[in-house]
Amino acid sequence: FRGMTKKGDTFHVEASAASITYRGESAYLIYLRDITERKRAEESLIKSQKELERLNKAKTRAVDHISHELKTPLTSLNILNASLCNEELTDEERYELIREQTMLLSRMEWLIATLLKISKLDAGTITLKPQEICLKDVVEKAIRPLEIAAELKMQTITQVIPAELKLTLDTDWTAEALGNVIKNCIEHSPEGSTIEIKAIERPLLTQIIIEDSGTGFQEKDIPHLFDRFYQGSGSTIGNAGLGLALAKTIIVNQGGVIQAKNRESGGAEFEICFYRGTA
Repeated sequence: FRGMTKKGDTFHVEASAASITYRGESAYLIYLRDITERKRAEESLIKSQKELERLNKAKTRAVDHISHELKTPLTSLNILNASLCNEELTDEERYELIREQTMLLSRMEWLIATLLKISKLDAGTITLKPQEICLKDVVEKAIRPLEIAAELKMQTITQVIPAELKLTLDTDWTAEALGNVIKNCIEHSPEGSTIEIKAIERPLLTQIIIEDSGTGFQEKDIPHLFDRFYQGSGSTIGNAGLGLALAKTIIVNQGGVIQAKNRESGGAEFEICFYRGTA
């Protein structure tokens, strides 16, 4: 049961009783022991066990997701390999099968590389190297590998970033994070649309906003957009649900925050903030 001190603090008490004879009469001797520290240790142990169970379940789910994401393209590759053995294929048909194989291998390579990056960041085996950088240069570095994908969809990527705006961040990893967000916008925006990137310096923080003119998010998906392996309602085929998770991991590890919402005019908006003193 619980006791209470004169100051009003509660503490855990354990009571035990023993039958004795005192001066020829039967009596009971009651022992009271303060077991507050033991209770705290027990509660801490229970909490640790529950957290371990949660982590084990998360690990199992992650392994299941990884197995599924790798099994799907492997199955397709086996089918394509079998098809290539057909001697009656025309050169054009053979070329198309090889092209599909290349795309599947690229997807697997990206998936494995992304998983390794996330696990290394989680484990702390990657040391971020913050230095004063020009944000405009980092954004351009993030866009460069995505130019062909945007061009194929006839999309335009615009940026309004002050040339003098500088932050203290890791150049390569920040470009990786921004690139994953921009890639998401490209994939979920229609042909001929525009993806806008702008940065605003405020007294306490620097704000980076990335907007698209796609269909936006379903409200039920928004709280989970940055969860690993989460695939929302509008996910594209082959989307493993890792790009935004990696972006968040990189940004958070540099003292920043990222969130997403729907634009009032339609489309998605990603907001990244780096606070003074952390960037």
